[in-house]
This record gives sequence, C-alpha cells and structure tokens, in this order.
Amino acid sequence: MGDAASSSGGCGLTASVSGGMIYNFGVSSASTVSGFLRQFYFVTFLLQYAQILRERLRDSFHDVQYVEPPFDDSIADIGKEWKSALAKLKFSNSYRMEPMKKFQAHSVEIKIQQILTETLKDVRYDDKAFSHLSLELADQMLLAVKEFGFHRYKFIIKVLFIQKTGQAINIASRWIWDVAWDSWVQAKHETETYVALALVFALYCE
Repeated sequence: MGDAASSSGGCGLTASVSGGMIYNFGVSSASTVSGFLRQFYFVTFLLQYAQILRERLRDSFHDVQYVEPPFDDSIADIGKEWKSALAKLKFSNSYRMEPMKKFQAHSVEIKIQQILTETLKDVRYDDKAFSHLSLELADQMLLAVKEFGFHRYKFIIKVLFIQKTGQAINIASRWIWDVAWDSWVQAKHETETYVALALVFALYCE
C-alpha cells in the first residue's frame, strides 16, 4: 500500500498512512492546542518564579551583628576601618511595629533638667561662649538619653539661649509623627540675663 498524508478540517489533526498503519503527529482540536500552550506557559512561569524566590531567600538571610565603635581619638586608622566595616553590615528584619521600651518622657525630663541646671548654675550670658556651650549641652543630653535604652528611637535635641532685653518671644515646633510612640520633653533654666531652653524629640523608627 502506498504512502499518503491527510489532514482533518483545520483542527490540527495530521496523520501519515504507511503500510496500513496510522501515526498521529498532532492533536484532535484547536482548543486542545490552546490548553496545552496555557499549561506550558504556566509551568514556565512557576519555574521562573521559584528561581527568583531561591535567589532572594539566599540573599536575605543574615546574622545580626554589632561592632563596638572605638572611643580613642588617637586610633584614627582603626576608626576608619570600623566605619568601612559597618557600611557593609546587613541586618535581618525584626518586623516589630512597636518599641520594646516606650519613651518615658517624665524620666527624661528630670534628667535633662538636672544637666541644664548643673551646667549653667554659675554661668553668665556670653553670646560667643554660648555658641559652643549649646553644642556641648546637646551632646551631653544625647548621651544621657541614650543611656535609658529606648530601642530603635532617634533623638533630636535643640538647645537655645535667649538674652533678656525686655522683649517677648514665642518658640514653636511642628512635627509629623506617630502620637502613640513619638514624644518630646523640654527643660528650662532662667537667670537675670538669659533663658536657656532644651528640647528633646524622640522619634520611633520601625
């Protein structure tokens, strides 16, 4: 019997007849072809997505590390190495939406007031000296606030010196923050010649 080829109605069926045997090389209908392609594309998508997940998971597992900073100014080279190493550290996510220890405004206010009063106890107004003294007070207050151990809080400290010349003055601050966790405190020291005002803003960073 000779060889012959036939096709059926544009439905994708292709057969070859040879020696009385029929071999199917196609599929029975166009809908089956469409379903096969959808399954093929879906499997390909799953394989690509799984590969992306494997790469991201491999890069996202890191150990939480901490490097103690050097406090000796004479070892400047070691300080540079520490900063370089710190920039390469990666920290794992904590997924915490609230602080472990909430900012305690009353305790901080007492500490800030104590620092301000003791530092300025016998100090008279001097605009040149106060430019440096304000920075020193801000650094001292920042260290004192950090000793409370408020986890994941950032602090902004402002120290103002106002000379008394018979004028009136209003000081205002505006912030966009979370009223549940963010807060602020103030401390004031007043003498015959000036008024010193310290403001501490505590902002929780998730």
